[in-house]
Amino acid sequence: MDLHRAEHTLSALRDSVVGAVAGGRGDVTSLLRDVGAFQDLVATIAQGKRTSPISWSILNAADRLLTSLIAHCSHDPVSGASKHTNKRPSRDRDRLGVDEEAKRTKAISATIVEVDRTHCGFSSIVGIKDALQCLQEAVVLPVQFPHLFTGSRCEEALDKHSLVWPTRNRKAVAAEVNGPFYCVSSSDLISSWLGESEKLIRELFRHAQAQSAASVIFIDEVDSLCRKRSSAEEDSARRIKTELLRQMEGADKEGGNARTFLLCATNCPWELDSAFLRRFQKRVYVGLPDLDARRTLMQRLLTGVEHTITDEELQDLAEQTSGYSGSDVVTVMSDATMEPVRELLAAQFWHCEQADDGKCTWRPCDEEEPGALRGNVQDIPAEDAVARSVRSGDVAKAIARNPRTVSSEELARFLAYNQH
Repeated sequence: MDLHRAEHTLSALRDSVVGAVAGGRGDVTSLLRDVGAFQDLVATIAQGKRTSPISWSILNAADRLLTSLIAHCSHDPVSGASKHTNKRPSRDRDRLGVDEEAKRTKAISATIVEVDRTHCGFSSIVGIKDALQCLQEAVVLPVQFPHLFTGSRCEEALDKHSLVWPTRNRKAVAAEVNGPFYCVSSSDLISSWLGESEKLIRELFRHAQAQSAASVIFIDEVDSLCRKRSSAEEDSARRIKTELLRQMEGADKEGGNARTFLLCATNCPWELDSAFLRRFQKRVYVGLPDLDARRTLMQRLLTGVEHTITDEELQDLAEQTSGYSGSDVVTVMSDATMEPVRELLAAQFWHCEQADDGKCTWRPCDEEEPGALRGNVQDIPAEDAVARSVRSGDVAKAIARNPRTVSSEELARFLAYNQH
């Protein structure tokens, strides 16, 4: 839809409001829905930089139309009840404002992460010792021992803003922090309604600062919010960045909880605006796991899995995963542990192993094996089918099927950026 059609739609909506006001009745709920859809439409049109100023003027006109609709229409936009006094429109606006604020508070409260502190702490992470130590000093210790971080030591311990590259360790940080942990992304803060994104950002920091205990705000993929500014970007994106910068500076923190930490993650640090980078006092680069870390991770992933892999074989397999990320190693081991199950589903011959209690368990076998019976897994009771143990060959096959996802060029770019 072009701008001409958008202007025509706005005119039609205005006529509908005028008619509703003049007649003392009208489908207000439908009008509200139409105005909301129209605002989304104009926000989409405004992405074109040549038409952006015109489009935003139309969007502002739609906002004024919505205000007029709430103030003067003869039906309550929520319940549809008739208005009998001149004071009702003011109460409707007040109630609408309260409802919207309650919705924002509910949305922010939903981002608080609850984790099992016994299984998701820093002890559950292998490798990256330097990065964990930095996070420990910057976030966890100031929260757990606030009386130790005063004066210059408090400034050294973060000044409350920290930037890390990956996002998989957020649960570990949440488990270590003895307080609320807000895990948000751009989808939690970006709204198509004009000005709503800035309100959500303010509500996020207000909610965190109102907590009795120290709190941590974690913004995932922060580059989606804080990319470098340019003259071609939309006004809404610039306003969002400005509001986030204000909150990072603590503009609205008077009387609130000063122990609020901001922790962000990105895989594209070079795309961040310099104004945001200056406000991150700690930048933690989490590199790829080394040989010992990969071996330990493989060993942990085999816990609870029946396998015949020896320590020597595990060491050799860890060497074969050079350049793999932690996520890559998890993918490989998950694929390897599925290999016996795949053979179970494809098996055509089975052998019955009689237990002392007389119960028979069935395992796949070769056709030449004595006592082999033809059949498939559907012919056997599900609880009696037994898969073989995981072997080193299964892991080797999984490594061949799942190459590393981090290229040498990407790794070199991270290293170069971390060193400059």
